[in-house]
Amino acid sequence: MSTKKPFSNNFQYNVQKHETLRHNASNVLYNFQTNHNHMDMKITVVLESRREKANGKYPVKIRFNFHRQAFYVATGIEVPKENFVSGKIVGVPRVVMMNNVVADKLAYTQNVLEDLQLRGLLRTKFKTGTEIKRFIESGDEGYEELDKDERRKLHFSTYTNNYAAKFRASSSRSQYTQMLVKVGAFVNLETFYISDITVGWLKDFDTYCESTGMSVNGRGVYMRAIRTIFNDAIDHDLIGYDLYPFRRFKIKRSKTKHRNVTIKDLQYMYNLDMDVFKAELKEMSKKHTSEFPDVKKYIDLFFLSFFLCGMNVKDILFLTRADIRNDQLSIMRDKTNEPVIIRIEPEAMEIIKRYPGKKYLLSFLDTYTTDDYRNLQRRMNDNLKLVLSFVSCYWARHSWATIAGELDVPDPIIDLAQGRTTPGMAGIYTNRNTKVNINKVSEANRKVIDFLLNKKPTKKA
Repeated sequence: MSTKKPFSNNFQYNVQKHETLRHNASNVLYNFQTNHNHMDMKITVVLESRREKANGKYPVKIRFNFHRQAFYVATGIEVPKENFVSGKIVGVPRVVMMNNVVADKLAYTQNVLEDLQLRGLLRTKFKTGTEIKRFIESGDEGYEELDKDERRKLHFSTYTNNYAAKFRASSSRSQYTQMLVKVGAFVNLETFYISDITVGWLKDFDTYCESTGMSVNGRGVYMRAIRTIFNDAIDHDLIGYDLYPFRRFKIKRSKTKHRNVTIKDLQYMYNLDMDVFKAELKEMSKKHTSEFPDVKKYIDLFFLSFFLCGMNVKDILFLTRADIRNDQLSIMRDKTNEPVIIRIEPEAMEIIKRYPGKKYLLSFLDTYTTDDYRNLQRRMNDNLKLVLSFVSCYWARHSWATIAGELDVPDPIIDLAQGRTTPGMAGIYTNRNTKVNINKVSEANRKVIDFLLNKKPTKKA
């Protein structure tokens, strides 16, 4: 009888241990005990004296305990009771060969059990000792089927799509779906598995992305998404940390240019004479001004974001009338799920009243059959760039924060105004003093707006 070597990514067959067991087979009782995650698993060689064969012999078996119950793995060896002494076979023809076969089976059983334990499969896949016994006795066939099953769980595109589906926000899902598209352009997703991701693969993928014109930070977004998927597979005991490639592959990052407009640029946009602007635009582009009908609307949306402490445009588009009470806006920011409470200043209220909506507070999404805010953001950016070529909708948020900082507004108040999590003791303080914080945020916002409009600071009542 021959035993087969188990195979898996996380399992290495211990030849030295096997040879030690083979040697001990002719000398001592096999008695091994492993302790992993507080599970005792005692393994011994026994003669199953309850099952006498017709020829008067008894089967030699490997006994292991699982959840305090004994289970027996066949070795294929049978001997009379008197020829089994203290765990070894004695006094029969071919005794050395028999003891070697038993030693092989003992080593195999121990290694399989340790492998399954280390991979977490004794908790997740095998519920009973009978299932473990059948798996050990199936040899390579069991491992081949197990590896197929485990490998199916690590199918990269399936795993990534399932992971992305957990997110409610489409923007959170899109970073994974977009990453999949890029990976799919580099490899065949049908045959690509998480276990195929190595340091070498990451380097090659990074080089490929760079060759397509992607920036360092753009590639970093995809690499972090891949890292998240790999980490999640580790957390679910589907792949070992010993295969984790990001210990040696470092994700590159370059400093992002701070997107704030100068105060003069902001004042130019705010005071833009649309008639003069359209005439100049028509002269420069030789196009009809009817092709640029939305510039004023998107400038207004830009400054509504600014007047609301740099509120994200997506959050503004999905505001409802219920979000405003007593000239105060109160929402949970979509990206961070942090509360944002802002007193609506007259400049912001004027813009809100200019664009009354049907479904939402504002009318910007009324012309769309779906809530396609991303398409609207693209149109907004296209229109803003006609005014200042370097401006996008996000500049309102960064510009408000920059001006607030220059006016000595404390960082925790800026974070609070923009719905960011405030770390440390400052975060604990701001979370416990809602009324005080609303006043401080309102004071900061008023200070920034007055600075933009060259107004004298509003005196406290």
